[in-house]
Amino acid sequence: MPKAVTFWTEAGGTGKTTFTVNTAAALSRRGYDVLAIDFDPQNAGMTDHMGYGEWASRDDYENIAELLVDDEQRLHEIVIETQEFDLIPTHNDLANIESKVEAADGLDSGSKHWLLHHEMADLTERYDYVLVDPPATTGTLVSNAMVATQNVVAPAEMTDKGIAAIGGLEEELAAMERGFDRIPGVDVSFSILGIVPNRVRKRQTNKQQEVFAELEASDRLITPFVVYKRSKISDAWGEGMSVFRYHDEYELRDYQLDVLDSFNGVADLVEGKPLDAVDAEPEVAH
Repeated sequence: MPKAVTFWTEAGGTGKTTFTVNTAAALSRRGYDVLAIDFDPQNAGMTDHMGYGEWASRDDYENIAELLVDDEQRLHEIVIETQEFDLIPTHNDLANIESKVEAADGLDSGSKHWLLHHEMADLTERYDYVLVDPPATTGTLVSNAMVATQNVVAPAEMTDKGIAAIGGLEEELAAMERGFDRIPGVDVSFSILGIVPNRVRKRQTNKQQEVFAELEASDRLITPFVVYKRSKISDAWGEGMSVFRYHDEYELRDYQLDVLDSFNGVADLVEGKPLDAVDAEPEVAH
């Protein structure tokens, strides 16, 4: 069964774009047809990372924002085939999506949350997995991503900010469910597939240990693996590729291979494996 997943927590700089890119690459290497959607109009996101940054400001094609409000066109028409997975590029016009809804014929203000949802059936017929990377700030684009996928993987730093971001994610999903429950005939239910500790230091600080203890004492779906803070993740970003392709071209050292294990663990979550069946390496030492 095709699955669509959003990577998000309510904070910037948590690694959601890095997670989207590397999870898409991990799934693609398993033989799946994978589509990643850059739903964030800000510069320096996934589209730029994969080498197509100029697409965000081009005016010579019907971009993602225009297609979302056009019943006669489909998003698959602007798919870019990268070396690792397929990509729907972002565009600066996404920042004005609400005004585009207001100006479009046949759309009312209530339609603004369902724009991507209307495209998802077509996309999941074409792809095994569709991964969405929305902006960090709550709003129309985030609600579109959540409604369209209804599955969330949340990268979270082991800091007070990270704990607050997890709480913000839970509150946002609960608020959206309450809002949609008031609409007759609408059935929307969100699932957090897993909260993945990100940028974990091998030698933990006292604060990091406190945050881990707080999370372990809660009933949240914390993954049995973490993503360690590795410079090679940034190096791969600088080269415009996933860490998997980076390893193919430059070869990670043995002690750095845990980063590949980690993103394969995230891919396991997207495949639908329960947390207790996900490979627990690399496991954090407390």
